[in-house]
Amino acid sequence: MPAIILKLAAIVLPIIIMHVIKMLLNKSPGAKANLEKPDLMQRGAKIISKRTFGGGLNTKYFAVFEFADGYRTELEVPAEIYGLLAEDDMGILEHQHDRYIAFHRNQNKEDAAYKSSAELEE
Repeated sequence: MPAIILKLAAIVLPIIIMHVIKMLLNKSPGAKANLEKPDLMQRGAKIISKRTFGGGLNTKYFAVFEFADGYRTELEVPAEIYGLLAEDDMGILEHQHDRYIAFHRNQNKEDAAYKSSAELEE
């Protein structure tokens, strides 16, 4: 009987140890952060519309941005920024995938807002 237990332990224990090590490596902060952190994007955009969802303390604020290629994205924006944004504003939108970072409004309303930030620096 003890021989069977030892043989079983010799097979099962390495498998368990490998799974524990694999789980620990997958949960390391550095590895996970690199996989989940998309690049910061800076693109010329125009604000197409704004909307709110909910009410009271649970209100969420959203803005729809349109890029020069016609692609649109709706991002949740902070309450203190929402009031500063106006439809038809043009500028540079900074975002990470679906997370709003900032919107830098152009002082003049021209098509330059639809250019990438690299093109604007030229």
